[in-house]
Amino acid sequence: MGGRGTFASGINVPFTYRTTGTIGGVKVIERIDKVKKPNLPFESHSSKAYLKLDKGRFDQYRGYNSDGSPKFDIDYGKHNGVPLLHIHMFVNGERVKPRALTQVEYKKYKKYFIGVNKNDWM
Repeated sequence: MGGRGTFASGINVPFTYRTTGTIGGVKVIERIDKVKKPNLPFESHSSKAYLKLDKGRFDQYRGYNSDGSPKFDIDYGKHNGVPLLHIHMFVNGERVKPRALTQVEYKKYKKYFIGVNKNDWM
């Protein structure tokens, strides 16, 4: 996976991410360049979603629209000092403020929440 927009421009750049495995058919990826913030790719040309783990524990799931743009992120992180699963939707290409996952969303994506306490999503 190269840099943003470079494939369409015909410019070869070094890969930015590498696949380290799969969970439920979704690629688990990590940044090769550890210097930059390890977010998931802003766009996808080949996958409907990517996962990021932190020391083997779920950290982030990014779902993509059919055009490869980001649709939503499910993150596991501390809010007010409390670890919490939450979702950010993308509106007009911008990530909006988080909200709690619904029960339907939790059930749909829980297979990816490795190492996350079930009580951390409510």
